[in-house]
Amino acid sequence: MTRVPPVRPALRVRPLRLARAGDLLGGRYLLEDPIGHGLATTTWRAGDAQTGRPVAVKLLRRSALEDPAWWARLVGEAELTARVRHPGLVSVIGQGEGVSGPWYAMVLARTTAEGVLRRAQAVSVERAITWFVPVAHALAAVHAAGLYHGYIRSTSVLVDLADHGLLSGVSGDQSSARQSVVALVPGEAPRSASTGGADALAHAQRLDVRALASVIHCVLTGVHPSVLPVVPEAAERWRTLPVSVRAMLCETLAPPEQVAPATAAALAARLDLVAQQLAGTELLRQWRSSQTDPAEDPVLHDTLVPP
Repeated sequence: MTRVPPVRPALRVRPLRLARAGDLLGGRYLLEDPIGHGLATTTWRAGDAQTGRPVAVKLLRRSALEDPAWWARLVGEAELTARVRHPGLVSVIGQGEGVSGPWYAMVLARTTAEGVLRRAQAVSVERAITWFVPVAHALAAVHAAGLYHGYIRSTSVLVDLADHGLLSGVSGDQSSARQSVVALVPGEAPRSASTGGADALAHAQRLDVRALASVIHCVLTGVHPSVLPVVPEAAERWRTLPVSVRAMLCETLAPPEQVAPATAAALAARLDLVAQQLAGTELLRQWRSSQTDPAEDPVLHDTLVPP
């Protein structure tokens, strides 16, 4: 009888173990401290022995270390991300496999959207929107390359040391969109593609856009859209958002049967416009506050001085 070998990761020549501080990956990246956790991965801060600069390294968590599917997913994420070049997408600078499984190295961010939420930091609408402009454009570039992200969360939206927004990770292409759950939207149940080929990919990309809009909503209000009505503080924050921001989010998050699904390119263009409007409003506000006599402000004159 022919013995069928078990399905397992390609690299099993040594016993697998969890990564730990002091591990040197690829002869270059020295692990220091874990700085974030995903569903099946842990991101470490590491030192680049070649450049002396800090980097981030993503590895599998204990729950996924023995799972071939998660091995393939992490390797594929690094390879697919490397296929798209965009300033708003985290750059993969190294990749390999070792005693702690597959890993890849990327630019180190200052924080994530999740970090902002966890620390309950007060972030102005203007600043938050400027974070998401390059993220939306990066997602549009991912979609234009025939790919989808598949797992946009507050942990996958990063803010770098220069205060620029970045999108991390790309998990699927047209073939993977036909096979399994294709995308997850924060606050919603997982959704599977019911059709194959280009339709499945388009479906996955639409869910990416909804997921990104959900993260924007979460950063601006502190909660996911699904629970907004039952959190008074968040509902109040929602009411104080500029009309242009609320309209953008309502239209992007509306059910497909109510409004034509938004594309990543359309969301990016909308964010561009909103950012320009908010920047103009902020400049006007600063100018107004510098006036000693508001009644002489020509912009406010009609509203301050009755006819």
